[in-house]
Amino acid sequence: MRHLFTIIILIQLFACNSKQDNKAPHIEHNKTQYSRLILSRDSGFVIKKNGLPFLLANSLTDTTDSFWDQAEDNDTIGKYYQVSETGNYFYCSIDLTKEYSFETHLLLELSPTGEILKSERFFHSNYSCCLDNYYEGFSKLGDYFGLITCGTGSGYCAGYLYLFKEILPQDAQHSIPQWYWSSLGEQFQRFSSTMELKKDNLVVHYTVEDGELDEGSTRNIKETRKFDVRYGFKNNQWVTNDTAKFEGLDINW
Repeated sequence: MRHLFTIIILIQLFACNSKQDNKAPHIEHNKTQYSRLILSRDSGFVIKKNGLPFLLANSLTDTTDSFWDQAEDNDTIGKYYQVSETGNYFYCSIDLTKEYSFETHLLLELSPTGEILKSERFFHSNYSCCLDNYYEGFSKLGDYFGLITCGTGSGYCAGYLYLFKEILPQDAQHSIPQWYWSSLGEQFQRFSSTMELKKDNLVVHYTVEDGELDEGSTRNIKETRKFDVRYGFKNNQWVTNDTAKFEGLDINW
């Protein structure tokens, strides 16, 4: 049921990042023990064996009665990109502590020498139903970085995109609705999108499909609607005057 939407501008982005580099970044072993995470190249991945000690050393997670045992030592738990303007890194990691009941994602800004400069925690609505693994929700799109969070409910799963140039608290940003699937009995609604980004202007083309599920769960679409929403990036926020177009949809706006 996951990924029932299409984001054309992100296809090449995720495709080119899908092949992981086996040469993982290492943990700095000095008097600070595991408190620094040394990264290399302009992008890459971090496995649990390296990333978890780093999170523990900086008191960003807890393995006591957690979900961390669900991940193997060689499982990828995070992804990073270098910020060309500063040489710092934006690193996104899953956090599988049970402190928040469900998994969350941590967004960190790291110096070239591996120290944490900034950290923010991003929450999903319960579990991350819209992601297939721990790291795919984090991406780079032009000059922006993106993180997808999930909305969940009974017969409902959604994806929302946070698109940013600097790491800010989740509640200080406006997310951009990407897609959702909602079903009640035999009735379903599918909401999907494609995006066009030009500098600080974003146009999202939305499609809404309403239909019925037969006994074999085959989708029979009865009605299709399409509309566009234009966003502008102002004061570190994506804003739009088109919110009325979302009326009647299952959007957490």
